[in-house]
Order: sequence, then structure tokens, then C-alpha cells
Amino acid sequence: MTPGCGGEVKGTVRVISRHRDATGAGLLARVCRTVLLCVPSLALAAALLVAPAGAPAAADPPLTVEAAKAQIAALEAEAEAIDQQYLDVKHQLDRGRPS
Repeated sequence: MTPGCGGEVKGTVRVISRHRDATGAGLLARVCRTVLLCVPSLALAAALLVAPAGAPAAADPPLTVEAAKAQIAALEAEAEAIDQQYLDVKHQLDRGRPS
């Protein structure tokens, strides 16, 4: 029986785990890996918390009364045309159905 690492105990070989040595990751490598993973995450979180929710949208200049009336007239004309198309289709459907 040999004392120390890998010594036999009653026919059994003792295995000592040396995980850190096997990966080759020393203290410096572990610190670098941690920093490389944490710093970008912290920077993103800080940017999201510090930045405003969104830049205010540039508002259109206020309309004059005449421009507002022109827009209303155009929308009413468009609505009237759509209403007329709806009524035409409805009449076509009503004529196609047996009474």
C-alpha cells in the first residue's frame, strides 16, 4: 500500500478529483470568464434603466381651422363613397336571395 495520492485501500484504487486542474482554468481564467459574462449584462441593464422610455415623438404642427375643415370634408366624402359601395353590395345580395 502506497500512502498519498492514488494509494490502494484493500484492493480499491482511490481517485482524487482534480477538476480545476483538469480544465486548466486557474483563478485568472475564472475571473475573466465571470467578468466577460457579467459586464455586458450589467451594462445592458443599466442602459435600459437609465435611458428614457422613448424619445418623445415630434408632433405635427397644429392645424389651422381651414386645414382641419378640409380634412373633415375629405373624410366625410370618403365615408360617403364607402357607404354607397356598402349599400350597392347589400342591394345586390338582397336581389340574389329568394324571397
